[in-house]
Amino acid sequence: MTMNERDTRNDETAFHIASDGNSVPLDESGLRTSRISDVDPVVRHGVDLVSIERIASLLAEFGESFRCRAFTASERAYCEKRGTPPQHYAARWAAKEAFCKTLDAESPAIPLDSIEVIRERTGPQLRLEPPAARALDKVLDRRNIPPETTDIAVSLSHDRSAEYAIGSVTVFGVETASTDQ
Repeated sequence: MTMNERDTRNDETAFHIASDGNSVPLDESGLRTSRISDVDPVVRHGVDLVSIERIASLLAEFGESFRCRAFTASERAYCEKRGTPPQHYAARWAAKEAFCKTLDAESPAIPLDSIEVIRERTGPQLRLEPPAARALDKVLDRRNIPPETTDIAVSLSHDRSAEYAIGSVTVFGVETASTDQ
């Protein structure tokens, strides 16, 4: 499986969280099976667990080629300044994969270096370059979610003793009423 292919073995059921806190499963097209209100928040969530050792092996085997294909220059600079770069690369890899899981199955494969994990004072954030931004925009458009109502939350963690890094990405948006009759 390549970096951008989806693992169809996972049970990935998407849910719509209504303003009253109840969840409604989405059907296979990603649409709710029943309409709750015209301003309910929509949540898309992805999570990925990565072996730090696997990323260390890829870094050792493919070196700069792998780094440049999967990470931006600022991500590489950040990770290389750390005492244990592989764990920081692994956390960023996990966040990128988690973002890809927030997209629809029919979304095109996107280059991982078009998703950048940046460090802000408030914590990690994503910066999306055009290929990743277009893929997200298509998902939002299919769900009648204006981009200006959207926010993305990112969480990263790594544990050297367990040798795993995790990335979690949540896309929040507010669906508007459809004008289709």
